[in-house]
Amino acid sequence: MEYLVTREEMQQIERYTMEQIKIPSIILMEQAANSVLEEIEKEEGVCANIFILCGVGNNGADGLALARILHQKDFKNITIGIVGKEENGTKEWKLQFEIIKKLGIPYLIEETWIYTIDFHQYNCIVDGLFGIGLSREVKGSFYDVINNINKAKKKVYAIDVPSGVCTNTGKVLGIAIKAYKTITFGYEKLGCMLYPGTEYSGIIVVKKIGFPKGIHNIVHMSYYTYPLSTNIETLMPKRFNYSNKGTFGKVAVFAGGKNMAGAAYMAGRAAYEIGAGLVKIVTCKANREIIQTLLPEALLTTYEPEKILWQQVKEAIDWASVIIVGPGLGVEDYVKQLLQFIINNSKVPIVLDADGINVLAKDKSMIKNKQCPIVYTPHLKEFSRLNGETITDIQNDLLGHVRKFLQDNKFLQHKSDVLVCKDARTIVSSNNNLYYINQSGNHGMSTGGSGDVLSGIIGGLIAQGLEPLQGAVCGVFIHGLAGNSACKEKGAYSMKATDILEHISQVTKLSSK
Repeated sequence: MEYLVTREEMQQIERYTMEQIKIPSIILMEQAANSVLEEIEKEEGVCANIFILCGVGNNGADGLALARILHQKDFKNITIGIVGKEENGTKEWKLQFEIIKKLGIPYLIEETWIYTIDFHQYNCIVDGLFGIGLSREVKGSFYDVINNINKAKKKVYAIDVPSGVCTNTGKVLGIAIKAYKTITFGYEKLGCMLYPGTEYSGIIVVKKIGFPKGIHNIVHMSYYTYPLSTNIETLMPKRFNYSNKGTFGKVAVFAGGKNMAGAAYMAGRAAYEIGAGLVKIVTCKANREIIQTLLPEALLTTYEPEKILWQQVKEAIDWASVIIVGPGLGVEDYVKQLLQFIINNSKVPIVLDADGINVLAKDKSMIKNKQCPIVYTPHLKEFSRLNGETITDIQNDLLGHVRKFLQDNKFLQHKSDVLVCKDARTIVSSNNNLYYINQSGNHGMSTGGSGDVLSGIIGGLIAQGLEPLQGAVCGVFIHGLAGNSACKEKGAYSMKATDILEHISQVTKLSSK
């Protein structure tokens, strides 16, 4: 796993490094500048024309330090453009600027240059305007210079965070630099992982510049991710040769209203694909033939919506290691009765998805007597029904709404309850103030049935012994990896949920022995 840091967390890390470890800021700055230089040297020749945009804060000071190092390494064509007043510069910035002046490196400081310079003459641009500290809308000459750089469509190397992107939310504060590559220090910044900030960050390279090892044990970090290169074997439940079909868990899938057999099939098959030992699908009688044809491995219990045999339902609940409720169920009155019965009687984890969430959102008192953990897996529209906010408001600060829901809502009554808020960057959290941000997956997965597959994967992992939070995090990550594998074969335009199903094995076989 890798941590993602907020502005405040990064500032704590810097303070601790300087005040407790006694590494001066000027040394950290030198390391940062050299880190950016490494990335520029990989792609730009010494004859390249390089423009370095600098504010008057420490991000700008990093840019000035970089200009000095480039000059000393015989990069001949370097121009510095400064936005901001010299007297407002930080102590470190003023020191770096004095060095620049004494070395005779060309710089522009009167802000009229913003409107007269032709950025097309440069091979690349380095962005050292704001860094992590920006918290208000970009206006005036700052707005204009970013706008002109973006219009030039040149390769931009951003220092730490693309200027204009909020470090904490990924929100674009009026306007932001569209970077080709972002070189960030110590840890990736949260805003560069979240949308839309990630679309402005380009390739993200994390560089070590001297922050002490184990700093995460001193400064509390609330956000983490798994890189796409993560060894899946470290996340998957362990398997043993001395085993049988009962060893790897039993998944009861309550899914599929009339003419919605596909949802039940995809959730059930996904549970099998991820390694569950047994899957029982409880569905409308009308779906029997389709399910038996598509997934003959599954056990099957059917019912007539008008006359549910509650003893059969109870037997399925008692049989299961984990229960999935909701895919394709519909929102008719009988679904509410079915869901209430399951919640009241289950002592094993429930993965609540799709229509299960929609029904619950209409009567949240349904969970007051629950005896088991629930993994809630809403997409944004379903999450909107749960928390009462508009989709637009949620999109403007997804992480903030997730935090508020976890902190304020009485939904997560059990210590093992989990929220999986599904979006382009799915967020997974329990009530432990630690948030997983998923980076696997692609837009080809924005297709009907993709969520049914995810619920099956999560249920299958919990059945095999993972705790609900572990199962949810691992499930979301693997679901995205399977989507990435499918995309390579099919292309994003042609992907279907069944393609994700087919590619689960491409991910899991890497950890099979």
